[in-house]
Amino acid sequence: MASQIRVEANADVLIWARETRGFSLEDAAGKLGVPPERLARWEARVENPTANQLRKIAKQYVRPICVFFLPAPPTDGEPRLKDFRRMHEAEAVVDLSPELAVEIRLARERRAEADDLAEEAGVDIPRLDLTASLDDDPEELAARFRQGLGVSASNQSGWHTQYEAFAAWRSAVERLGVLVFQTGRSPTQFVGLDEARGFSISEERLPVIVVNGKDAVTARCFTLIHELAHLALRNAGVCDLHNQLRRENEFDRVEVFCNHVAGATVVPQGELLAAAEVRSHRSGTDWTDAELAAIARRFWASWEVTLRRLVTTGLASTEFYSAWRRSNTDRYPERVQPGGDVRLPMSTRVIRRNGRLFPRLVFDALREGRISYSRAASYLGAGAHHLRKIERAVFNPRYVA
Repeated sequence: MASQIRVEANADVLIWARETRGFSLEDAAGKLGVPPERLARWEARVENPTANQLRKIAKQYVRPICVFFLPAPPTDGEPRLKDFRRMHEAEAVVDLSPELAVEIRLARERRAEADDLAEEAGVDIPRLDLTASLDDDPEELAARFRQGLGVSASNQSGWHTQYEAFAAWRSAVERLGVLVFQTGRSPTQFVGLDEARGFSISEERLPVIVVNGKDAVTARCFTLIHELAHLALRNAGVCDLHNQLRRENEFDRVEVFCNHVAGATVVPQGELLAAAEVRSHRSGTDWTDAELAAIARRFWASWEVTLRRLVTTGLASTEFYSAWRRSNTDRYPERVQPGGDVRLPMSTRVIRRNGRLFPRLVFDALREGRISYSRAASYLGAGAHHLRKIERAVFNPRYVA
Protein backbone atom coordinates (compact mmCIF):
# COMPACT_ATOMS: atom_id res chain seq x y z
CA MET A 1 0.00 0.00 0.00
CA ALA A 2 1.14 3.55 -0.75
CA SER A 3 0.83 4.54 2.92
CA GLN A 4 3.49 1.93 3.80
CA ILE A 5 6.04 3.32 1.38
CA ARG A 6 9.11 4.66 3.16
CA VAL A 7 9.90 8.32 2.43
CA GLU A 8 13.28 9.98 2.71
CA ALA A 9 12.52 12.89 5.04
CA ASN A 10 15.46 15.07 6.02
CA ALA A 11 16.55 13.87 9.48
CA ASP A 12 17.93 17.31 10.40
CA VAL A 13 14.56 18.85 9.59
CA LEU A 14 12.81 16.17 11.68
CA ILE A 15 14.93 17.16 14.68
CA TRP A 16 14.44 20.88 14.04
CA ALA A 17 10.66 20.53 13.71
CA ARG A 18 10.41 18.50 16.92
CA GLU A 19 12.58 20.87 18.93
CA THR A 20 10.85 24.02 17.66
CA ARG A 21 7.54 22.40 18.59
CA GLY A 22 8.89 22.11 22.13
CA PHE A 23 8.78 18.30 22.31
CA SER A 24 11.36 16.03 23.86
CA LEU A 25 12.09 12.83 21.99
CA GLU A 26 9.90 10.91 24.45
CA ASP A 27 7.04 13.45 24.26
CA ALA A 28 7.04 13.39 20.46
CA ALA A 29 7.15 9.59 20.31
CA GLY A 30 4.14 9.45 22.63
CA LYS A 31 2.20 11.88 20.43
CA LEU A 32 3.09 9.83 17.35
CA GLY A 33 2.31 6.48 18.94
CA VAL A 34 5.75 5.00 18.27
CA PRO A 35 8.55 3.87 20.59
CA PRO A 36 11.17 6.58 21.28
CA GLU A 37 13.79 4.23 19.84
CA ARG A 38 12.03 4.26 16.46
CA LEU A 39 11.80 8.05 16.37
CA ALA A 40 15.48 8.20 17.32
CA ARG A 41 16.29 5.94 14.35
CA TRP A 42 14.39 8.27 12.00
CA GLU A 43 16.32 11.24 13.36
CA ALA A 44 19.63 9.36 13.07
CA ARG A 45 19.01 8.41 9.42
CA VAL A 46 19.05 4.71 10.36
CA GLU A 47 15.60 4.25 8.80
CA ASN A 48 12.86 6.33 7.21
CA PRO A 49 9.24 6.82 8.31
CA THR A 50 6.36 5.69 6.13
CA ALA A 51 4.18 8.18 4.29
CA ASN A 52 1.47 7.79 6.94
CA GLN A 53 3.96 8.29 9.74
CA LEU A 54 5.31 11.45 8.11
CA ARG A 55 1.75 12.80 7.82
CA LYS A 56 1.32 12.21 11.56
CA ILE A 57 4.62 13.96 12.22
CA ALA A 58 3.54 16.97 10.14
CA LYS A 59 0.24 17.16 12.05
CA GLN A 60 1.79 16.88 15.50
CA TYR A 61 4.62 19.29 14.73
CA VAL A 62 2.19 21.69 12.99
CA ARG A 63 4.33 21.96 9.86
CA PRO A 64 3.46 21.47 6.17
CA ILE A 65 4.60 18.06 5.01
CA CYS A 66 6.74 19.57 2.25
CA VAL A 67 9.05 21.15 4.82
CA PHE A 68 10.50 17.72 5.69
CA PHE A 69 11.99 17.42 2.21
CA LEU A 70 13.97 20.66 2.41
CA PRO A 71 17.76 20.28 2.10
CA ALA A 72 18.28 21.94 5.49
CA PRO A 73 16.17 23.23 8.40
CA PRO A 74 14.66 26.68 7.78
CA THR A 75 16.01 29.61 9.74
CA ASP A 76 12.97 31.23 11.34
CA GLY A 77 14.87 34.30 12.51
CA GLU A 78 11.85 35.60 14.46
CA PRO A 79 12.65 37.64 17.58
CA ARG A 80 11.19 36.33 20.81
CA LEU A 81 8.21 38.27 22.10
CA LYS A 82 8.69 40.35 25.22
CA ASP A 83 7.32 38.51 28.23
CA PHE A 84 5.13 40.65 30.50
CA ARG A 85 4.18 37.65 32.65
CA ARG A 86 7.31 37.60 34.78
CA MET A 87 6.91 38.83 38.32
CA HIS A 88 10.36 40.35 38.86
CA GLU A 89 12.78 41.77 36.35
CA ALA A 90 15.58 39.63 37.80
CA GLU A 91 13.73 36.42 37.00
CA ALA A 92 14.41 34.59 33.78
CA VAL A 93 11.70 34.66 31.14
CA VAL A 94 9.41 31.68 31.56
CA ASP A 95 9.75 29.15 28.76
CA LEU A 96 6.78 29.00 26.44
CA SER A 97 4.68 25.87 26.34
CA PRO A 98 4.59 24.02 23.01
CA GLU A 99 0.98 25.20 22.61
CA LEU A 100 1.80 28.90 23.07
CA ALA A 101 4.94 28.64 20.92
CA VAL A 102 2.85 27.19 18.07
CA GLU A 103 0.19 29.90 18.38
CA ILE A 104 2.85 32.62 18.18
CA ARG A 105 4.38 31.01 15.11
CA LEU A 106 0.98 30.51 13.43
CA ALA A 107 0.06 34.15 14.13
CA ARG A 108 3.27 35.31 12.50
CA GLU A 109 2.70 33.03 9.52
CA ARG A 110 -0.87 34.25 9.00
CA ARG A 111 0.30 37.84 9.36
CA ALA A 112 2.98 37.28 6.68
CA GLU A 113 0.40 35.62 4.42
CA ALA A 114 -2.02 38.52 4.90
CA ASP A 115 0.73 41.03 4.16
CA ASP A 116 1.65 39.18 0.95
CA LEU A 117 -2.01 39.00 -0.16
CA ALA A 118 -2.51 42.71 0.51
CA GLU A 119 0.71 43.58 -1.32
CA GLU A 120 -0.20 41.50 -4.38
CA ALA A 121 -3.66 43.06 -4.54
CA GLY A 122 -2.42 46.59 -3.99
CA VAL A 123 -4.74 46.91 -0.99
CA ASP A 124 -4.10 50.01 1.11
CA ILE A 125 -4.15 48.59 4.64
CA PRO A 126 -4.45 51.41 7.19
CA ARG A 127 -1.53 51.88 9.56
CA LEU A 128 -2.38 51.87 13.25
CA ASP A 129 -2.37 55.55 14.16
CA LEU A 130 -3.21 55.09 17.83
CA THR A 131 -0.12 56.02 19.82
CA ALA A 132 0.45 56.08 23.54
CA SER A 133 3.06 56.83 26.18
CA LEU A 134 3.24 55.65 29.77
CA ASP A 135 3.05 59.35 30.69
CA ASP A 136 -0.43 59.62 29.14
CA ASP A 137 -3.51 59.83 31.34
CA PRO A 138 -5.13 56.36 30.93
CA GLU A 139 -8.64 57.80 31.19
CA GLU A 140 -8.00 60.35 28.45
CA LEU A 141 -6.27 57.73 26.31
CA ALA A 142 -9.27 55.41 26.72
CA ALA A 143 -11.54 58.18 25.45
CA ARG A 144 -9.29 58.49 22.39
CA PHE A 145 -9.42 54.72 21.94
CA ARG A 146 -13.22 54.70 21.94
CA GLN A 147 -13.29 57.60 19.48
CA GLY A 148 -10.75 55.91 17.21
CA LEU A 149 -12.62 52.62 17.41
CA GLY A 150 -15.94 54.31 16.77
CA VAL A 151 -17.61 52.65 19.76
CA SER A 152 -20.17 54.85 21.53
CA ALA A 153 -22.24 54.31 24.63
CA SER A 154 -25.31 53.77 22.46
CA ASN A 155 -23.46 51.13 20.42
CA GLN A 156 -22.45 49.34 23.60
CA SER A 157 -25.92 49.42 25.11
CA GLY A 158 -27.31 47.88 21.93
CA TRP A 159 -25.31 44.66 22.20
CA HIS A 160 -27.48 41.73 23.26
CA THR A 161 -24.95 38.95 23.89
CA GLN A 162 -21.36 38.57 24.95
CA TYR A 163 -20.54 37.25 21.46
CA GLU A 164 -22.03 40.34 19.87
CA ALA A 165 -19.97 42.51 22.22
CA PHE A 166 -16.71 40.78 21.36
CA ALA A 167 -17.51 40.74 17.63
CA ALA A 168 -18.15 44.49 17.70
CA TRP A 169 -14.91 45.29 19.56
CA ARG A 170 -12.99 42.94 17.27
CA SER A 171 -14.40 44.47 14.08
CA ALA A 172 -13.58 47.94 15.38
CA VAL A 173 -9.97 46.95 16.04
CA GLU A 174 -9.67 45.27 12.63
CA ARG A 175 -10.85 48.49 10.94
CA LEU A 176 -7.68 50.07 12.32
CA GLY A 177 -5.61 47.60 10.30
CA VAL A 178 -4.93 45.13 13.11
CA LEU A 179 -5.28 41.38 12.60
CA VAL A 180 -7.17 39.82 15.51
CA PHE A 181 -6.83 36.06 15.99
CA GLN A 182 -7.89 33.67 18.71
CA THR A 183 -6.07 30.61 19.97
CA GLY A 184 -7.99 27.42 19.31
CA ARG A 185 -8.25 23.70 19.93
CA SER A 186 -6.88 22.80 16.51
CA PRO A 187 -4.19 22.32 15.23
CA THR A 188 -2.99 22.40 18.84
CA GLN A 189 -4.57 22.19 22.25
CA PHE A 190 -5.76 25.36 23.94
CA VAL A 191 -3.17 27.60 25.56
CA GLY A 192 -3.82 27.56 29.30
CA LEU A 193 -5.22 30.74 30.85
CA ASP A 194 -2.62 30.44 33.58
CA GLU A 195 0.05 30.85 30.90
CA ALA A 196 -1.28 33.70 28.75
CA ARG A 197 -4.54 35.59 28.29
CA GLY A 198 -3.23 37.08 25.07
CA PHE A 199 -0.26 38.42 23.15
CA SER A 200 0.49 41.00 20.49
CA ILE A 201 3.02 41.44 17.70
CA SER A 202 4.05 44.95 16.66
CA GLU A 203 4.49 45.60 12.95
CA GLU A 204 4.34 48.80 10.91
CA ARG A 205 1.62 47.23 8.78
CA LEU A 206 -0.83 44.59 9.97
CA PRO A 207 0.18 44.26 13.62
CA VAL A 208 -1.38 41.29 15.39
CA ILE A 209 -3.44 40.72 18.52
CA VAL A 210 -4.17 37.18 19.68
CA VAL A 211 -6.60 36.49 22.53
CA ASN A 212 -6.97 33.19 24.32
CA GLY A 213 -9.95 31.32 22.88
CA LYS A 214 -10.36 29.38 26.12
CA ASP A 215 -11.19 32.56 28.05
CA ALA A 216 -14.68 33.81 28.84
CA VAL A 217 -15.94 35.96 25.98
CA THR A 218 -16.29 39.12 28.04
CA ALA A 219 -12.74 38.63 29.32
CA ARG A 220 -11.58 38.50 25.70
CA CYS A 221 -13.05 41.99 25.17
CA PHE A 222 -10.81 43.30 27.93
CA THR A 223 -7.77 41.37 26.67
CA LEU A 224 -8.33 42.69 23.14
CA ILE A 225 -8.16 46.33 24.29
CA HIS A 226 -5.31 45.55 26.70
CA GLU A 227 -3.25 44.26 23.76
CA LEU A 228 -4.31 47.24 21.64
CA ALA A 229 -2.79 49.45 24.34
CA HIS A 230 0.45 47.46 24.02
CA LEU A 231 0.44 48.09 20.27
CA ALA A 232 -0.21 51.81 20.84
CA LEU A 233 2.80 51.85 23.15
CA ARG A 234 4.78 49.94 20.48
CA ASN A 235 5.60 47.59 23.33
CA ALA A 236 4.00 44.26 22.41
CA GLY A 237 4.46 40.87 24.06
CA VAL A 238 2.90 37.98 25.97
CA CYS A 239 0.52 38.94 28.77
CA ASP A 240 -1.33 37.29 31.64
CA LEU A 241 -2.93 40.57 32.82
CA HIS A 242 -1.31 41.35 36.13
CA ASN A 243 -3.03 42.40 39.33
CA GLN A 244 -3.87 46.05 38.74
CA LEU A 245 -2.78 47.02 42.24
CA ARG A 246 0.76 45.59 42.01
CA ARG A 247 3.53 47.98 40.94
CA GLU A 248 6.79 46.15 41.44
CA ASN A 249 8.83 46.91 38.34
CA GLU A 250 8.77 48.37 34.83
CA PHE A 251 7.04 45.30 33.41
CA ASP A 252 4.29 45.70 35.99
CA ARG A 253 4.05 49.40 35.21
CA VAL A 254 3.33 48.61 31.56
CA GLU A 255 0.78 45.96 32.47
CA VAL A 256 -0.96 48.19 35.02
CA PHE A 257 -1.13 50.99 32.44
CA CYS A 258 -2.58 48.69 29.76
CA ASN A 259 -5.06 47.26 32.28
CA HIS A 260 -6.18 50.76 33.22
CA VAL A 261 -6.63 51.81 29.58
CA ALA A 262 -8.53 48.61 28.76
CA GLY A 263 -10.81 48.96 31.78
CA ALA A 264 -11.54 52.61 31.03
CA THR A 265 -12.26 51.78 27.39
CA VAL A 266 -14.64 48.92 28.12
CA VAL A 267 -16.22 50.62 31.17
CA PRO A 268 -15.97 54.41 30.63
CA GLN A 269 -16.04 56.48 33.79
CA GLY A 270 -18.88 58.76 32.69
CA GLU A 271 -21.17 55.89 31.74
CA LEU A 272 -20.24 53.99 34.91
CA LEU A 273 -21.12 56.92 37.17
CA ALA A 274 -24.39 57.42 35.29
CA ALA A 275 -25.45 53.77 35.66
CA ALA A 276 -28.60 53.37 37.73
CA GLU A 277 -26.96 50.68 39.88
CA VAL A 278 -24.16 53.09 40.81
CA ARG A 279 -26.41 56.07 41.46
CA SER A 280 -28.66 54.02 43.75
CA HIS A 281 -25.76 52.44 45.68
CA ARG A 282 -25.91 53.11 49.43
CA SER A 283 -23.38 50.68 50.90
CA GLY A 284 -20.23 52.79 50.97
CA THR A 285 -17.28 51.07 49.34
CA ASP A 286 -18.69 47.53 49.60
CA TRP A 287 -20.65 46.04 46.71
CA THR A 288 -22.97 43.07 46.58
CA ASP A 289 -22.76 40.32 43.99
CA ALA A 290 -26.10 41.44 42.56
CA GLU A 291 -24.82 44.98 42.04
CA LEU A 292 -21.58 43.83 40.42
CA ALA A 293 -23.48 41.44 38.16
CA ALA A 294 -25.87 44.15 36.98
CA ILE A 295 -23.10 46.65 36.22
CA ALA A 296 -20.95 43.99 34.52
CA ARG A 297 -23.89 42.99 32.33
CA ARG A 298 -24.45 46.60 31.32
CA PHE A 299 -20.92 46.84 29.84
CA TRP A 300 -20.36 43.16 29.00
CA ALA A 301 -17.38 43.19 31.35
CA SER A 302 -16.18 40.67 33.90
CA TRP A 303 -17.00 41.22 37.55
CA GLU A 304 -13.35 41.88 38.31
CA VAL A 305 -12.97 44.53 35.63
CA THR A 306 -16.16 46.14 36.92
CA LEU A 307 -14.82 46.19 40.46
CA ARG A 308 -11.47 47.55 39.28
CA ARG A 309 -13.29 50.46 37.67
CA LEU A 310 -15.19 51.12 40.88
CA VAL A 311 -11.86 51.23 42.71
CA THR A 312 -10.39 53.60 40.11
CA THR A 313 -13.33 56.00 40.45
CA GLY A 314 -13.13 55.90 44.26
CA LEU A 315 -16.42 54.04 44.69
CA ALA A 316 -14.78 50.91 46.09
CA SER A 317 -11.76 50.59 48.36
CA THR A 318 -8.56 48.75 47.56
CA GLU A 319 -9.12 46.76 50.75
CA PHE A 320 -12.52 45.56 49.53
CA TYR A 321 -11.08 44.73 46.10
CA SER A 322 -8.16 42.78 47.62
CA ALA A 323 -10.47 40.87 49.95
CA TRP A 324 -12.90 40.14 47.11
CA ARG A 325 -10.09 38.94 44.87
CA ARG A 326 -8.81 36.56 47.55
CA SER A 327 -12.21 34.96 47.96
CA ASN A 328 -13.54 34.98 44.40
CA THR A 329 -12.53 33.70 41.03
CA ASP A 330 -13.28 36.09 38.19
CA ARG A 331 -16.96 36.08 37.21
CA TYR A 332 -18.66 36.92 33.97
CA PRO A 333 -22.17 37.96 32.94
CA GLU A 334 -22.67 34.70 31.04
CA ARG A 335 -21.22 31.31 31.87
CA VAL A 336 -18.77 29.87 29.35
CA GLN A 337 -20.14 26.76 27.67
CA PRO A 338 -17.95 23.68 28.11
CA GLY A 339 -16.69 21.56 25.26
CA GLY A 340 -14.99 24.15 23.05
CA ASP A 341 -16.13 24.99 19.54
CA VAL A 342 -15.56 21.68 17.74
CA ARG A 343 -19.27 21.23 16.93
CA LEU A 344 -19.81 24.75 15.63
CA PRO A 345 -20.35 25.40 11.92
CA MET A 346 -17.10 25.71 9.99
CA SER A 347 -17.94 29.35 9.15
CA THR A 348 -18.14 30.20 12.83
CA ARG A 349 -14.95 28.32 13.64
CA VAL A 350 -12.99 30.05 10.87
CA ILE A 351 -14.17 33.54 11.84
CA ARG A 352 -13.57 32.95 15.53
CA ARG A 353 -10.06 31.75 14.81
CA ASN A 354 -9.07 34.24 12.09
CA GLY A 355 -11.37 37.24 12.42
CA ARG A 356 -12.68 38.82 9.21
CA LEU A 357 -9.78 40.92 7.93
CA PHE A 358 -7.54 37.96 7.08
CA PRO A 359 -10.33 35.86 5.44
CA ARG A 360 -11.44 38.87 3.37
CA LEU A 361 -7.93 39.18 1.94
CA VAL A 362 -8.00 35.45 1.16
CA PHE A 363 -11.38 35.61 -0.59
CA ASP A 364 -10.43 38.73 -2.54
CA ALA A 365 -7.40 36.85 -3.86
CA LEU A 366 -9.55 33.83 -4.67
CA ARG A 367 -12.10 35.92 -6.58
CA GLU A 368 -9.34 37.56 -8.61
CA GLY A 369 -7.76 34.21 -9.47
CA ARG A 370 -4.51 34.96 -7.64
CA ILE A 371 -4.79 31.85 -5.48
CA SER A 372 -6.44 28.46 -5.94
CA TYR A 373 -9.29 26.95 -3.94
CA SER A 374 -6.87 24.56 -2.27
CA ARG A 375 -4.58 27.43 -1.27
CA ALA A 376 -7.50 29.44 0.11
CA ALA A 377 -8.66 26.41 2.08
CA SER A 378 -5.13 25.94 3.43
CA TYR A 379 -4.94 29.58 4.55
CA LEU A 380 -8.22 29.28 6.46
CA GLY A 381 -7.72 25.76 7.82
CA ALA A 382 -10.94 24.47 6.23
CA GLY A 383 -11.95 22.08 3.51
CA ALA A 384 -12.43 23.59 0.05
CA HIS A 385 -16.07 22.47 0.07
CA HIS A 386 -16.71 24.87 2.99
CA LEU A 387 -15.36 27.96 1.26
CA ARG A 388 -18.60 29.34 -0.20
CA LYS A 389 -20.44 29.19 3.12
CA ILE A 390 -17.44 30.72 4.89
CA GLU A 391 -17.28 33.50 2.30
CA ARG A 392 -20.95 34.40 2.78
CA ALA A 393 -20.47 34.52 6.56
CA VAL A 394 -17.27 36.57 6.40
CA PHE A 395 -18.86 39.29 4.25
CA ASN A 396 -22.15 39.28 6.18
CA PRO A 397 -21.85 41.94 8.93
CA ARG A 398 -24.83 40.46 10.77
CA TYR A 399 -23.19 37.04 11.12
CA VAL A 400 -21.96 36.79 14.73
CA ALA A 401 -19.39 34.08 15.23
